Amino acid sequence: FCRPADPESKGKVENVVKYVKRNFLAGRTFNSLEVLNTEVLQWLEKTGNGKIHGTTRLVPAEEFEIERKYLLPYYGEPVPPKDEPKEYHVRKDNTVRYRTNYYSVPSGTYKNRNTVVWLLENNGHIELYDKESGKLICRHELCPGKGKNVCDKRHHKDKTRSVNDLQVRIRKRTEDDPTVILWLRNLEREKPRYYRDNMKLLLHVISEYGKETVIAALRTCLEKNIYNSLSVQEISGSIHRSKDNMNGMTFQAPTSIPETADCHPEKTDINQYNKFFE
Repeated sequence: FCRPADPESKGKVENVVKYVKRNFLAGRTFNSLEVLNTEVLQWLEKTGNGKIHGTTRLVPAEEFEIERKYLLPYYGEPVPPKDEPKEYHVRKDNTVRYRTNYYSVPSGTYKNRNTVVWLLENNGHIELYDKESGKLICRHELCPGKGKNVCDKRHHKDKTRSVNDLQVRIRKRTEDDPTVILWLRNLEREKPRYYRDNMKLLLHVISEYGKETVIAALRTCLEKNIYNSLSVQEISGSIHRSKDNMNGMTFQAPTSIPETADCHPEKTDINQYNKFFE
């Protein structure tokens, strides 16, 4: 659940890579890179972009055709600002350190440890430019203090609104079940920092296993003081598998009486044993 500053992009990007690896590359043999490129284009047309998306329920290829008419070619070239800018590294929390102060950049600017931007001081302001396109990213008033955090609220998502939306969606999906409400309240108290991430996963678990199974899992978690959606997912999966096993079991009543039912054990006369003691 630990993702610095941009909590929604990492999983999506990695899931795309995982999808290609598992759906296209797994078990595939090829003789050359050219053959592999040809096959992956065929796979994209038929499967990757040709099938209905699991979340949006739309076909990516069809949606792209709708958007194609709005796309325009880009003929420009990356151009730095006229004055000589300097390169500054973007930190993991999407800030740039300049003269002991920290200035925010839009969420998602940081990509990896090599992410840099151009910084230019101009008329009491600092301007930050994208190194690849040369476009202005943001502009801050120069801070005269030291060790200050200068943040533009527009650079970060409104997490409060997102949390409230998730709460409403979960309660709606579970029909305001008291067990769910109590578990969410305790989760927020125990793990406020990861409350939003846990709720996102809980929504996924509800979609995967259904309301009744998840409520049963949450009831178990309340009994054991467990406040982690990963555990809810594991318990829900266990409950779901046990239900499948029970549904798969069939019981057939016997149609006839077995022959052994009419058998009677032989009885030995007790007097035969008494002879041994005479």
